[in-house]
Amino acid sequence: MLRTAALLWPLVSAVPQQDSTALLQFKASSTALCDSCEAADLQNPADFDQCNFWGDPHYTETWGDLGRFDYQGLGVHDVVINNVTCDTFRMQAFHCQYRTSRNAVVLGFVIEVNGSVSGTVFVNDTFVEVSAGLENLVSPIGEISTQQLQNGGINVQTGDRCNFVNINGKPINFKPGYLLNAKVRSRVGVTQNAGVCGSPQLFPTFVSDNSSFLFTTGQIEQLCEQCSSFGGEISPACPNYVPPQPPGITNELTEECVWAADPIETQNAGSGPDIIQFCGPDTPIAANFSFPGPNQCIFKVSGGGGNNCDDICGLLGTTCSNMPGRVDSAGNTLCVAGDLAGPGPCNDPSPGLNTFSCVCDIPDVPFPGDDINDAEEVANNDPNISFQEAIDNCTVGCLANLTFDINVPPQTELEYLLRGCIIDWVYADNEDRADIVDNTQEQCPGLALTETCAEFTCNGTGLIPDPAKQAVECGPPGTCTNAFCCLQTCEGFICTSGTPAPNSTLCNGGAGPCNETECCIETTTTAAPTTTTTPAPTTTTAEPTTTTTPAPTTSTAEPTTTTTPAPTTTTAEPTTTTTPAPTTTTAAPTTTTTPAPTTTTAAPTTTTAAATTTAIVPTTTTTTPGKKPYYSPYKPFRRHRRHWFRRFRRRRHPSYAYSSYGANKSLMQSGTPDEDEHEEDGNSTDVQLQGRSWLRRGEVQIKTRIIKCSSQGCASG
Repeated sequence: MLRTAALLWPLVSAVPQQDSTALLQFKASSTALCDSCEAADLQNPADFDQCNFWGDPHYTETWGDLGRFDYQGLGVHDVVINNVTCDTFRMQAFHCQYRTSRNAVVLGFVIEVNGSVSGTVFVNDTFVEVSAGLENLVSPIGEISTQQLQNGGINVQTGDRCNFVNINGKPINFKPGYLLNAKVRSRVGVTQNAGVCGSPQLFPTFVSDNSSFLFTTGQIEQLCEQCSSFGGEISPACPNYVPPQPPGITNELTEECVWAADPIETQNAGSGPDIIQFCGPDTPIAANFSFPGPNQCIFKVSGGGGNNCDDICGLLGTTCSNMPGRVDSAGNTLCVAGDLAGPGPCNDPSPGLNTFSCVCDIPDVPFPGDDINDAEEVANNDPNISFQEAIDNCTVGCLANLTFDINVPPQTELEYLLRGCIIDWVYADNEDRADIVDNTQEQCPGLALTETCAEFTCNGTGLIPDPAKQAVECGPPGTCTNAFCCLQTCEGFICTSGTPAPNSTLCNGGAGPCNETECCIETTTTAAPTTTTTPAPTTTTAEPTTTTTPAPTTSTAEPTTTTTPAPTTTTAEPTTTTTPAPTTTTAAPTTTTTPAPTTTTAAPTTTTAAATTTAIVPTTTTTTPGKKPYYSPYKPFRRHRRHWFRRFRRRRHPSYAYSSYGANKSLMQSGTPDEDEHEEDGNSTDVQLQGRSWLRRGEVQIKTRIIKCSSQGCASG
């Protein structure tokens, strides 16, 4: 017995071992896929599947079998369900009627994220509501402006970076006030065939059960209020919603067959057979023949002579599954098989058949809305616009090189964009038409979905790019800022003290703001030698005299002049001292000058007898032993160095006028008549004061005053 068990054990254990190995391989493969998302390119279709929808809404790119289409179903719809591989990403949209047409627009989104962090993100035209913990996955958060909504929009992504969506929008003047667009990117291998972006049939994407809503009750109420405030049709899930029922038909359409309401009403209003009855799954004909299936609806036709079920279902915009009940011309009003019971082919050729039932497939796109042919008819009936005008307005930008032909179905994404633009332009209010064209252009393929710091230009004094953030995404285009992408340096900072630091110095680690502590270098001051300026002694005579104290000079009676070079200390500006002079009587015509120990001057120090008189002495001349005295160039009419000037003795008279050669006028008006003398010898130092002259009527005489100084002092000549 034990031996048998031992032989069987390898066979028994082999099955779970194989299953376990396959599971481990799947997990390893999934992990590798999820880990690769962050480095993959969102714009590369080889890396990320795309689902783009906009306007009312036009799905110009999807990853499902349906390709490109328009879907105008109202209420809540699943757009994306990626919940098998990597982080879960599920997205629902709320659709509302657009103006008074059969088209719809998106009013709000809710996105469920489940991974390392879980929660939901709700987006409408003014606010982004985010669950705690998801803040790093959403940008921007909270209240948003119209400019943000239109330009960059809102970005949401999963923590593993395998799912991403950019949402933007446009305000409009009529119902429902605004519309939202979306660009979804999901990693190849992560996407599922579910939701509008991936499902082969769109009816299952409609969410009728409130318990399956990702929207909260409050969010649904807010969206319903926005949609209903303009009047028109009420969306499913909103208060007072009533499923549409075409007139003249018995039995209410069930949820899955509401798509047929518009085409039935259109058909019954025209010529040809009428759809008189809807046969739900609880009717006898459905019970007898196991119809309809999950994707089928049964309708009873009257006046269908000459038509078969292919014809009838085609009138409703779909295909025929079969003909479950054939009845005679007498007919009846119940969903029963009738006299000629039994199923038949969709193209049953039986003549004289007037009343019969048809099983029609639910269309893959059950709510296509108004198409391009409807738009052409509307434009041609509007006296204010033309269909060609719509074409001309839309063929701009990335669509400028396209040629539109209404009879040729669109094939490329650009051709679908152009067709969608024309439809939206025709149905829009005139004030919204320019925005419709702009909204279309924002869907052009290849436009950036995100912005990194490398694409941002720092603009401001002292701002430089942050090297550590060049590859970091700020969010949607236009969301990068100086504060996020740039570093603040000291360049341009003005120091009130000290010297500026190098321009590359960071302020507060680059975060700013700048201050003097970081951007200014203290200057170390070395105390300069102290310079003491002693005012020159005041020399006065009995008459108003201007005395200039030269550098210390020693003079003797001998005809030699000994000059001791004076130590010179330079100060920033000259010092001029003017004091009223006391009267001093000198016995001899000499002026005594006491040499100052230290003379500091940028220009000579001048002391005058009158407090209000200042004499400007431009030049001080000092002779050195063995050299002839030097006379100032300001001395008028200088003669040979050893020449006696004429003496003039003038008496002041009212008839005299006066002038000055660039010097003090008041000086020339003070004092008594004096005589000037120019006498030289090698032992004296002559100092000339500028400008005293008297002008007599009819003649010009110039007097130059010379002050002679010797070892006993200085006196007038």
